[in-house]
Amino acid sequence: FDFRVLPKIPEDKTTGLRPVDSRLLLPVPTGSKPHCPVQESSISVHIITQFGLHLFRMALKRGKYKSGCKEHLEMLDPFVPILSEVLSSRHVKVLSRALHCLITILHLPLPSLQIHVSEINTQLFSILRHFSHSGGVTTSSNQELIAIAFKSMTAIIHDYTHYKISEDELRLLLSYIEQDIDDYKRQSTAFPLLKAILDRRFIVDEIHDVMRKIAELSIRGDTSRIRANSRNSVIQFLLDYPLGKKINQHLDFFIANLGFEEQFGRESVIETLGLVFNKFPQKVLLSNTMYFFVPLASQLINEESPLCRQMIAEVIRTLLKKISKEKRNDINTMAVDWMSHRNLVHKQLGVQIIGLLVDVEQREFERRLEKILTLLLECLHHDEMSEITEDKPEEEDEDNEERDESSLDPITGGDHLIFNTLVTMEKIFTECGINTSNSDLYNLYYNIWDRIQCYLLHPHTWIRLISSRLFGLLFSTCNMEEIIELLVDEKSHIPEGKVGLDFFAKGRLMNLRKLKQCFMSQLKAPLLSEELANQTMKNQVFITKLLLRLHVLTKHSVSTEETNVDNIDIKKRKIEEEEEEE
Repeated sequence: FDFRVLPKIPEDKTTGLRPVDSRLLLPVPTGSKPHCPVQESSISVHIITQFGLHLFRMALKRGKYKSGCKEHLEMLDPFVPILSEVLSSRHVKVLSRALHCLITILHLPLPSLQIHVSEINTQLFSILRHFSHSGGVTTSSNQELIAIAFKSMTAIIHDYTHYKISEDELRLLLSYIEQDIDDYKRQSTAFPLLKAILDRRFIVDEIHDVMRKIAELSIRGDTSRIRANSRNSVIQFLLDYPLGKKINQHLDFFIANLGFEEQFGRESVIETLGLVFNKFPQKVLLSNTMYFFVPLASQLINEESPLCRQMIAEVIRTLLKKISKEKRNDINTMAVDWMSHRNLVHKQLGVQIIGLLVDVEQREFERRLEKILTLLLECLHHDEMSEITEDKPEEEDEDNEERDESSLDPITGGDHLIFNTLVTMEKIFTECGINTSNSDLYNLYYNIWDRIQCYLLHPHTWIRLISSRLFGLLFSTCNMEEIIELLVDEKSHIPEGKVGLDFFAKGRLMNLRKLKQCFMSQLKAPLLSEELANQTMKNQVFITKLLLRLHVLTKHSVSTEETNVDNIDIKKRKIEEEEEEE
């Protein structure tokens, strides 16, 4: 046996069971210290820039600088090229902070802004192309960046009039505006940018398409603010741009939408036409008077909404103020033809147009009085109210007690005509006065007031109210002493120009008695509005004072006369007895 000891193979503690030439496992790390990563300034420079911009913005927001101080402007001027260079960054937060700082100093008179405005504009377009309408636009940081970029672009276009953007850039902006006006999140920036472009009067073919869409938005917009912004933009475009015959296309669009199905759309159309009448030159309105007037008058009678009817009347009134006297004469002739028509709707439309003419011409309307009042009286006789004129007031009292709220029918077409006629008469008597020196109007005035008296007990409250207001207007123009003299002395004559007294002179005491009973019946109505009650009480107080004065005069004359009491007029005695009983 060979007992020689074999040499021991040293164990490799570092390898263990690891295969020697394995290429799948990482080598065992050595005991040496790991190497530190290489530090590069470009990795974190945007964080430092962002922090510096934040400090600069906070300083600007606190208002430590003065725009009129030359020293402060000299210190702010070097920041302009720095901000312009920072706009080349691709970090969203850095760009947002830089644009916030830039938009704060854009309005300042800094020399560097005039030099670098072209470079800043180029960077803004680069930002809009890269971030606008892209997949990353959904993030809040991107939305803020796009909004402030549009605001900066708006400020440059509006304030730096010496700088002209190219047609390609203008087309790009218009494409952004066309897309943004449909997004409620971006409409707040799209409209100011559009206004800045319209202020500079930039012209490209695409702007007509954009404005047609804006015109549609002025009617179909979801909110009143959007519709108002759209209206203002359209009016600015129509006034400032040389459209030629194309302007008729835009006006036709609004005229055609006077009957839009939604009320808010019709209101917007009416407001737009009101802006047209207020801001367009008179020459344009004179040449297109009937083009505007006829559709508006037709919509005035066909409109269901009271608010829209009121707005249309105001717009027509504005148009009548802007046009010449000759054009108003043509409209008056048209209204007279409508009032002479057999159709009830035509009559009602003519009466309303006459009322608007009275509002505009005021005292000048006197030259039309005789013809117009005659036609208005015919309108009052269009629907004969025989049941009112024939029934006694006592019977009316009994009917009023039995009439309840359900028995009062809604106002009908004939009632509409009566109401509008009485309203127009109130305007005429208010503007032109009741008393006139024209003797030809005496009989006409008496017939008018006699007819108005019939409507004091009309079933509809509106007609009762306007009739009471008219008599209140009559009482306010009459002197009580003159009325008493007419009633006491039958031989007395009406003073010259006092046409209002003719109603009391012809009717004498009988008219006073009827009026007293009518006003008492009005107060017993089951549906008595506060306005009607107040007006009726005013009228009743006037009649009561008048009758008391007559009673005192009559009683005094009886005590001083030596003749027999039986010689006193029977009618006066009956009136005294009735007054004492009341």
